[in-house]
Amino acid sequence: MKSRTMTTSTILRIKVKGGWSVPEFVSVLDRLQKSYSPMDGLSTAFEPFTAAELVRVSPSTGRGLQSSIREAVCKVSGADENKLLLLSGLSTPLMIQRIQMASPGVWEILGNLNPLKVIADFITSWRAENTKRQELSRTAVLRREEMMAGLLHDVIELVPLEARALHAERIISTSTAICDTIISNLEIVARTSKIESLQLLLENDRQAE
Repeated sequence: MKSRTMTTSTILRIKVKGGWSVPEFVSVLDRLQKSYSPMDGLSTAFEPFTAAELVRVSPSTGRGLQSSIREAVCKVSGADENKLLLLSGLSTPLMIQRIQMASPGVWEILGNLNPLKVIADFITSWRAENTKRQELSRTAVLRREEMMAGLLHDVIELVPLEARALHAERIISTSTAICDTIISNLEIVARTSKIESLQLLLENDRQAE
């Protein structure tokens, strides 16, 4: 049996400004988590089961708990909300590493590298393209389509290479649904003027500062 894909812990550093109300603060973190969870789950859903997953038994079904979730993700057709919830169940929640509530301030969120990179890249690209859309309205639709195609490519690449051919149709449909979730949540985050920039830091980089 092949070993699972190694994950790298990464810190997403968000530089902010101005005063933040509790609803504003909670909304941004919630939208980041909703975008992150299905991507993080997708990266493991199509990998071979580990011995640990097969041993963990669900009291209600008598079957491996984690493996049952992943089996359901692999077998369910389509890409509905329930499937995204199953994927989220395979994810490790984002963790708050540091909050500096000031203006300027810093939030640091710990998670796995690949889904956090997709989040950071999407927000950065959306902001850059939004500026161009305002300047070059005639190419707005084309630029947006190119950005969305790039997002779908990045999400599909979260799946182990050998699984893409075996489950191509399900992976594409599920990835498309994940992209819809990412767009609906992260476009709002990207529009938040109090967020100045995002930066990815490996844990070793953070400790070296």
